[in-house]
Amino acid sequence: MRVRELKGHRDMVESFNIRELSLFDSNWLSSAFTRAPQDSWAHDVLLNLASNGGIYLATLKAWFARFPKPSIEMKNQLENFVTSAHLGAVNEIFWWEWMKRFHWVAEPVDGKKQRRPDFHVTKPFDFFCEVTTQNISDEVKEKLSKDHAIDLKEERARTMERLFVKAQQEKLDQIRYGASQGRPSVLVLFDYTFWSAFGVPFDKLSGYLFGEQKWFLRLPSELSAIVYADRQVQNGRLGINQRRSAVYHNPYAQFRLPKTVFRMLFQHESTRDIVSPAKSLLEPEEWIWAEA
Repeated sequence: MRVRELKGHRDMVESFNIRELSLFDSNWLSSAFTRAPQDSWAHDVLLNLASNGGIYLATLKAWFARFPKPSIEMKNQLENFVTSAHLGAVNEIFWWEWMKRFHWVAEPVDGKKQRRPDFHVTKPFDFFCEVTTQNISDEVKEKLSKDHAIDLKEERARTMERLFVKAQQEKLDQIRYGASQGRPSVLVLFDYTFWSAFGVPFDKLSGYLFGEQKWFLRLPSELSAIVYADRQVQNGRLGINQRRSAVYHNPYAQFRLPKTVFRMLFQHESTRDIVSPAKSLLEPEEWIWAEA
C-alpha cells in the first residue's frame, strides 16, 4: 500500500474511532456540575437540561456526528468549560451546517497544523473560508467589574482594531492560503464583544471600512471579504440574525467574490448601494436557523 493510500486509510480509521466517542456523555455532565467555573456556558445548559439546554447539547452532538472530518481537538473544544474555547468550536461546526442549509458544496481543509483555512467551498463559487471568533476582551471585563459601565462608541472602535489584528497577524497565513491557490479568501467573524450584544446593526461598520479612513486599505489584499455574523441561541436552536449580519467586500482584494455567493445576507461594497438578500431568502423573523 502506497504512503498516500496508507495515510488515507489511517485517517478514515481515526475518523470512525472519533465518531464512536460520545459527546457530552454522563461523565461530562457529572464533571460539568462540579468543575465548570461560574462564568461557563455550561451553567446555563445544566439549569435547562430538560428543555433548551438539552436541545442545544443534542444539536451539537448531531452536528459533530455528521461532520465530515471530526477530530479529538474539536471534541475537546466543544466540551471545554471555558466559554471562549467552546464558542470557537461551535462556530466552526455551525458554519458547516449553515453552508449545508443553502446546499453549498464544501469540505474541511486538511493540514490545520500548517495554519490553513477551515473550509474549501466549491459551490456556489470556488473560495476558501476561515471561521474565527472574537470574544469580549479582558480589558472590558475588568472595566465592567470596576465601573459597571463602558463607552459603546469606544468599544466599537476597539472591536475594529482587534479585527485588524486578527486579519493582519492571527489569521494571515489562513487568508493568504486562498490567494496562493488563486482563489478568494473569506474571513467569517462571529462577534461576541460587549457592544455587539446591544443589537447594533453591523452596517454601521461600513463607515470604518469604506469611509474616509478606508480601513480596508489596512487589511491584507488577499482578504476578499469579511462576513460579520451575529449568531445567537434561542430555545436551544442556533441561528444567524439576517438583519444584523453582513458581508463586506474588500475593494482592494486580489480576488473578488461575486455578490451572488452570499444571496442570503446584506452585502456592502464601496462602489454600490447595499445589496439586499434575495426576496426568496428573506426571513420574516430575521433569523436564519441551522437545523439539528
